[in-house]
Amino acid sequence: LFMIPFRFFTDGNIGFSSIANVMVLYLDVVVAGLFLWSVKLTQRICDACDMPSEYKRSVKYLYSFSPVLLLITIGSGQIDIIYLIIMMFAFPLYYQGRYRMFALVTALAVAVKPIPLMVFIPVILLVNKKVKDILINTGICLSVYAVFKFLFDKGTGYDTIWSIISSRYTIIGRVIDRKAGDISLFLIAFSIICLASFIKKIDVSDKKAVLYHSMLVIFVTYASFAAFVNWHSQWLIPLVFSFAYLMPFIAENKSVLLIEYALELLIFLVSGLTYGTVYMIEFGLLAADGFEFRGVSICEALSNAVSNADTILITLLAAVSLFLAAFFVIKNPYRNADAGKIKAADLAVDRSMAIGRIFVYFLILLISYWLCCYTG
Repeated sequence: LFMIPFRFFTDGNIGFSSIANVMVLYLDVVVAGLFLWSVKLTQRICDACDMPSEYKRSVKYLYSFSPVLLLITIGSGQIDIIYLIIMMFAFPLYYQGRYRMFALVTALAVAVKPIPLMVFIPVILLVNKKVKDILINTGICLSVYAVFKFLFDKGTGYDTIWSIISSRYTIIGRVIDRKAGDISLFLIAFSIICLASFIKKIDVSDKKAVLYHSMLVIFVTYASFAAFVNWHSQWLIPLVFSFAYLMPFIAENKSVLLIEYALELLIFLVSGLTYGTVYMIEFGLLAADGFEFRGVSICEALSNAVSNADTILITLLAAVSLFLAAFFVIKNPYRNADAGKIKAADLAVDRSMAIGRIFVYFLILLISYWLCCYTG
């Protein structure tokens, strides 16, 4: 749909078109527009939970200045932001207790990409304790995806595309890649998260408590995903999304933002191991006619300078992501009776520190540009 204007000038094969660079830059502009829309939509969830203005501003800063989110969307021209936008329409229904409508809207996100299922399953287990309700809502969530698979799965064009990308992008194969014995580490972690969500007793009328716990299980799920799966960076959108809603609840712990700086930096570096080159340089900043990538990526440079650089980076990422997950679990303000005494002023993060994360992106961009142009 986005590329319809170009159907008049090209066969639609973006990789071999004579105007491929123009198409990429055009798509970047479209994705930038979607990103700005998503920034505004962050407030819908806050409004559904009656959060104060201080909290809303904190979420907006934490979300919109996330280096990883900017890399995933505008920097890489990835359209995963679409399913996140759909989830932003779904979650207000969740906090209003309209779980079947939440499941139906989420079904549209799952039809775009199955990844939102890892969001849906633990958050629905938080509020649904009857097996019948769980099965009905899960069935609704899978319904649109099932219809799409039935209608389009065997299409000639789809089969052709899938044969090209399946070796690079399949999620299932990557999920079971890192194992403890014969069992996927992530599946172990995800099973524990789902069980804990089901066992957890929560007052669904306390929207603030539901907000914290739902974002907590999303963050812990995707922190485990980042630690135990060989991912593509666009799959980690829910990680930085949920962080934006969690951090204001513990805003007094400013040092946590510095750890999150490190997490986003490590995501940049580890994603470079997957891509081989830097998307935001090769396809974004320098999408000029006739340009050829003649340098090296940051990760290639690190690998040349430090032996086992890839193992070190992946281990550090796993440690930092799991530390933050454990931190949010331990610091849960709703674990004691004083949770209701949280003041609006307590939900405001340090604005300069939240916005300052953009300089992580700027630093990576500068280093990548230098490596791209002046090293080989």
